[in-house]
Amino acid sequence: MSLLVAHLESRLGKIQAGWTRDPEGVELPFQVAEFRGGGQLVGSTSYSTLGLSRHSLPSPSGDREMSLEFVMSTHSALAPARFPQSLQFLAQDLLRRHVAILRGQTFTLPWPVADGSAMSNIYAAVPGYFDEDFDSVELEDGRGVAVIWMIPISDAENTFVTDCGWDAFERELVERDPDLLDLNRRSVF
Repeated sequence: MSLLVAHLESRLGKIQAGWTRDPEGVELPFQVAEFRGGGQLVGSTSYSTLGLSRHSLPSPSGDREMSLEFVMSTHSALAPARFPQSLQFLAQDLLRRHVAILRGQTFTLPWPVADGSAMSNIYAAVPGYFDEDFDSVELEDGRGVAVIWMIPISDAENTFVTDCGWDAFERELVERDPDLLDLNRRSVF
């Protein structure tokens, strides 16, 4: 088992399924895996890219190269929603633009993350629902990989991040404490 898979399974549960092709059937240069059972978030299902970190991407400022993997989590009763497609969309977009993402960046999806959900954007965050060592892992070749938690957010929340900054948004999340695994939650704003 690779160090990356062991790192993810120790927090998210065991891999239950995976996708190597996008919804149109095109082979991807990474995969998306579904994790369930035995993870740190009881009653949750998580999805992660696997292999995105093989593609070193420059930071937006261009001052360093980064290796990334993305994680999204929801209550198991709401899974899979459109999490596999959302991670595929985001990772393909970053590979096409050849740029990494940083904490606090938001991305608009071409769909809501689930039918009836107001969440059609995703926010890049430190994996706050997990232990503090989850946000990075060192691979067999010595490269460090950042694990980015992609949180579904509403249009109003996306606008708040754009207007007020990610630090103000995260302060609001701490103060209001919404259930970030609930795809049907009310928008904070």
